[in-house]
Amino acid sequence: MSWWVNPVSARTVVWLNETQRHRRRDLLYASEIYVPHGFTRDALHAIHRAAAHDERERTIDIRKYQPTDKQACLKIMASNTPEFFARHEVSEFEEYLDNLSDPYFVVEDQGAIVACGGWRLRPDGTAALCWGMVRRADHHGGIGTLLTRERLRLIREQGRASWVVLVTSQHSQPFFERFGFVAIASVRDGFAPGLDSVEMRLAIATGDAHGDR
Repeated sequence: MSWWVNPVSARTVVWLNETQRHRRRDLLYASEIYVPHGFTRDALHAIHRAAAHDERERTIDIRKYQPTDKQACLKIMASNTPEFFARHEVSEFEEYLDNLSDPYFVVEDQGAIVACGGWRLRPDGTAALCWGMVRRADHHGGIGTLLTRERLRLIREQGRASWVVLVTSQHSQPFFERFGFVAIASVRDGFAPGLDSVEMRLAIATGDAHGDR
């Protein structure tokens, strides 16, 4: 048996055997610690206490985008290109920021911009998540989940959309599935060779906003 501990959120220890551990590898926080069997519970409690202290010291804020944030957002996209975004999308994103009219936000971790994303209300009454991304070095740390939950909360709060839609790649599809999004169309190499275009949809009244990343 093995123990996994998440020091970011100091969650309850999860017991896993070796097979389960490998199957869950892609779902675990990068900051989780692998603890061999036999590690004492007192030591685990010490990890939890230290993690709780670190969490109190960490400050993460979501705020509205400002024009002065543009370069930081472009750097975030560059860190995700070409694995998650096609190269031609960089100029499209820059043009989007230059002509921004949608609700758009940045996430600051200890004052540094580490993520950004927004949404728009379409004429047909659906809300579309747009240009959401997390700095590559901060993937799997919960920031993407935080930003997605906040956008869904704001859409629900506005109360004008019944559905939320988005277009993403096959690499990010599993992340959005954790919120209840369902793929309704897919185009192989839709963004670029090796980067599929996947259209997804969520019924906002019943969507589950408890995914992880």
